[in-house]
Order: sequence, then C-alpha cells, then structure tokens
Amino acid sequence: MKKIHTIITTLLLSAGMMGGCSDILDVAPDGMISLDQIFEDNDKVAAYLNTCYSFVPAKGYWYYFSTNIPTVLSDEAWDADDCAGLRVVQYYNGNVSAGADPLYEDMPGTNKRLGSYWKYYWEAIRNCSVFLERIDGAKVNRESDRDRWRAEAHILRAYYYFELLKWYGASFPVTGSSYSIEQDFAELEQSTYGEIVRFIEADCDAALESASLPWRITTEGEIMRLTKAVAEALKTKAVLYAISERFDDGTYTAEEAYRIGRQSLKNLRDNGYELFNKDNTFIADEVYTDPYQGIVTGPKKDEMIRAIGANKYYFSNWADYSSNPVDKETIWQHQVHQQYMWHTTSFVSTYKCGPCPTQEYVDAFEVTDGTVAYTLLDAVKPYNDTGEPTHLLPNYNPRALALYDESDPYSNRDPRFYATIHYHGSRRYIEDNKAWTTLWTDVDDPVNGLRDGNSDGSRTFTRTGYYSQKFLHPTEGTHDLNSFSPGWKLFRFGEMVLNAAELAVEAGQTADAIQLVNEIRRRSAMPEHASSNDVAHVRRLVRQERRVELGFEEARYYDVRRWLAKGEDKDLAETDKWLTKMVIRDTSPAGDHSSHSFTREPVRELPRDNYKSRYLLQPIPLAEATRLEVITGRPWQNPGW
Repeated sequence: MKKIHTIITTLLLSAGMMGGCSDILDVAPDGMISLDQIFEDNDKVAAYLNTCYSFVPAKGYWYYFSTNIPTVLSDEAWDADDCAGLRVVQYYNGNVSAGADPLYEDMPGTNKRLGSYWKYYWEAIRNCSVFLERIDGAKVNRESDRDRWRAEAHILRAYYYFELLKWYGASFPVTGSSYSIEQDFAELEQSTYGEIVRFIEADCDAALESASLPWRITTEGEIMRLTKAVAEALKTKAVLYAISERFDDGTYTAEEAYRIGRQSLKNLRDNGYELFNKDNTFIADEVYTDPYQGIVTGPKKDEMIRAIGANKYYFSNWADYSSNPVDKETIWQHQVHQQYMWHTTSFVSTYKCGPCPTQEYVDAFEVTDGTVAYTLLDAVKPYNDTGEPTHLLPNYNPRALALYDESDPYSNRDPRFYATIHYHGSRRYIEDNKAWTTLWTDVDDPVNGLRDGNSDGSRTFTRTGYYSQKFLHPTEGTHDLNSFSPGWKLFRFGEMVLNAAELAVEAGQTADAIQLVNEIRRRSAMPEHASSNDVAHVRRLVRQERRVELGFEEARYYDVRRWLAKGEDKDLAETDKWLTKMVIRDTSPAGDHSSHSFTREPVRELPRDNYKSRYLLQPIPLAEATRLEVITGRPWQNPGW
C-alpha cells in the first residue's frame, strides 16, 4: 500500500507531540498519552482543542525578522531590509525556488509556524479533524462546553483551509477526515477552488448552528476564543475569493455569493457589530488630533480631524472586551501584540524602519476639502508611462488639481492618509522628550532622510520618503513599543462591509455597493459617492476604497492576484514590477524647510522579480510536491515553480 509523508505525515502527527503556545484553554497534553486517554478526560479534551488554536498566525510584524511580508511583497511598501539581502529581498531579486523558499524556514518564538505555512497548517487541520471525530464520544463535563468546543474546531479548520487556499490556491485535497495510518493515497486528488470554499462554508455553518457559541467575547480571559461573528466573516471572505475573476470556477454564482455575504453582514449588525465611531469624545485627545490642526482646513475640519483620531485610536489599541464595548468593530484579534513596532518609525533611534510606504500607495489617497473628493490620478489610467510601467509620469485627474499642489503634495488628503503614513513634514509626540517633533525625509536630512539601501547600507532610513504609522501608538516614542502595540486584527467589521460591497457590485447590485462604500467613507469623513448603474465604474470605486481602507492589512497582496484574469501568462507587471519613491530636496536658501522640490524616482534601478506569474501563488515545498507526484502519478506543483 502506497503512503506519503508530508501533507499526510503532518496530518498524522499525534496531538500529544505538540505543545500549546496559547493559554486560551489551559495547557496542552504532556505528550506521553494516547488519543483515547486524552478524550477520556474533560481537561485533556479542552487542552487538545488548545493545540488547534496554537497555529493561528500572529501576522503583521511577527513575520520573519519583523517585517509585514504580504505588505512588502505588494505595491504598498518597500522593505528597508533590502540592504541586508534578507528573505523578502530574495523575492525582489528572484532568488527563490520551491526547494529554497526563504519563507519556509522555521523561526523561534510565538509565531514560528509562519515559517512553514504548508506543514503547520496541515498539522493544525489534522488536529481539528481528530477533535471533531472524537468530541461527540468524549468525556466532557458540560454539554454546553461540548457544543461550543465543537463549533470552535469547525471554525478553526475552516480558517486553516482558507489560509492554505490564499497562499497556495487549489493545490491540495480538502477533506473532513483526519486520515488513517493505513490510508492509501494513490488516488489522492486536488480539490477545486469552489469545492474547498464549499467545505469552508459548511464548517462555518456547522459552527453557526451551535447554541453555546457566543457572538462576541466579553471577558479578557477569552480574548482569542472564536465566535459566530468569526464564522460569518470567514465564510463571506472565502465566498468573495471564490467568485473573484482568477478563481471563479462556476461553483458559486455572483448572486448566490452576494446573498451569503449580505446575510452574514446583516447577522453581524443584528448582533452588535458596527464601525468604530469617530465621534467618541476621547478621540479629541490631543495626541490623536493635535498634529493635524495645521494641516486640515475647510468647513469640515473638525470632523476630518476626529476621523484621523479615530483611525489612529482604532489601529493602535486593543479591542474592548466589555459587555458594552467602545470598539464594536473588531471581530477577532490575536492575543500576541505586534512585538517589534519600534521598527516602523525613525523618529527615535531605532534598529530598522521596516516597510516603507510607496509613492503608489500615497497616490491612492484622494484629495479632499471635506465637501468634495477626487482621486488624485485618473481612475482608469493612473500613469502616462509608455513601455515599462515605471509610474514616473502621473496622469493627474483634472478635477483633483483644484485641491492639489505638486509643491505641497500632502495637504488636502483623505484623513486616513494622515493616520496611516508618516510623510515629509508630519509630526509626532515623542514621550521620551515630552515634545512634538517634525519628521523631515528629504535626502539631506541626517536623522530621517531618504537613503538608497544599495549604497547606504542602513536599514534605519526610509527607502521611499515615507514611514509607516498605521499601527503605531501616537503617545509612545521610546525605542521599544512592545507594550503599546496591539495584536493583529484578524477580522474586523470594516473589511466585512467592503467584502459585501464587492459581492454586491459583482452581482450587479450597484446601489447597494455604493451604499456600503459610503458607510466606510462616512466614518472617515470622506464625501459620499453618487449613485451609479455603471458596473465598471462602481467596481473601481469599491477597489479604490479597499486599497485605502485596508492598507497594510494584508488585503492588497491577495486582491491584486484574485482580480487578475485567468491564464498562466498573467502577471503583476502593472502594479508590482516597478515601485517609486519621492525624492525630496530642501530648496530653501537657509535650509529651514520653507521650500522643497519633489521628484519621483524608482526605488531602485532594477525592477522587482516578484511581479512574475509564478508569484501569484506560493510554491509547494519541493520535497512535498515530489512525493505527491510519485505517489499519485500527477503533478501537484503550482505553475512556474
């Protein structure tokens, strides 16, 4: 009988061989007992479920060497570790293969499993399946616990399958079985994309049937436990991916997917989820709003400043787990804080600055005076490049030029711009000095100025003229922000609104799509879009809103891939091949920053390699793909690898 050893060996690992790294449900088994013994004891059953939780990735700055990998592999940011030739930079340079993928090496610490996605997600799925196969006959003291634990295992398994689907596409089998040690794998076949999403949907629906699974966590002690809200969010996101242009295989119609997403959104609303409120009084705190008093002008100034503060507060603070929370937006947040947030700013002496926002991302933020708003660049053709899309020739939207000045490019922008990006001239309160400090990123500035990683060799300085600040707490300026950086928001209501908006437009429901996009814009004090029946136009509005609202949240990396048309020859040359920086020079005679020049240039002279079609999906580890092919007689590797 033929057997294989990785996709399946990891599925066959005993739960007792694992140590739980989360305290969600007590401690893990000691590794010296059988599965039968585990499921004969209430506490050990709970501990086994804990091992299922232990694979949930912390994401964000818990990727290798504290860099947000999906962000710096998209067109949102450039990694300042380019000077060191580290792992992400190997993607930039094309030094990646299925047998030598730099992201697959295990790393120590809480989130080491992000090193070997394929291996550890399969191990997690195996544990969830074992739990679900045994929970009905297990020794559990309270039936309400049995019901809730079963539901949680269903959601966890669905989540891990979706993580595999996002990274690898439909390159694996989906099953509810934990597999037997005597399993014959010769007939193993890949599932289709739609089949995998149907399985995810079914797992989520099974969890939603639970009478004991809550809609919201209301105690700090259960901070990461799953809820019905997570099931609704996960199901909607998976269905959205299933109807995306690149992955649509006909399993779902756009109308069915829209009905699923709209019902899930309604269920979330009915159970108390909503966007974080920009009008909460504490948002007026000067550390959230003071830096923008001299930047924002016009009749909507106060509302826009509150919107900036709300964005800053929401992303730099933990979710509220009280029975009547101020934060009703967060659906699921990781319990581990973003440990190395001090990497993201050069306001103080730091080790490195990490992901640097690109000029392309800055260009995505609209210009506005609070009453009207326009995309800065033409929505259909943003750049006037001929030949290579180097993005050096912006194709300005004529209407935007009434509010935009190339010599003062950071005034009159979407409030989310000021809450997301540290730009030339932005201000920050430095707790160490008890003072406000201005950030200058011109090439002559010795503290925070732009540098070329290839020649300068310092990972401290920006490569693009910008620094990230989306998750950075506004009151903390010390070297180490460990205690001030919240855990990653794995799901939030704002994304669910935009997912529903995209489902609506793909189903031809343009009025609903506009209404949902405007809901997001109102929270950010942005003027609302007018109604339209033009599907292509509304689709652009939805995608534009996703790009701005979900920046640095891992959305863009997957969005540009799933929006591509089918075909192995498709690549990301339009968005990801060339990225640009803003080269700023102080032109004032006295060197007092009273005037500057702004010039767009490529971040480096060579294009990035990770725009090519093979990077649309991650490679299956070479040894694993080879075993699968030998056992089944069919190729399993993703295209190009």
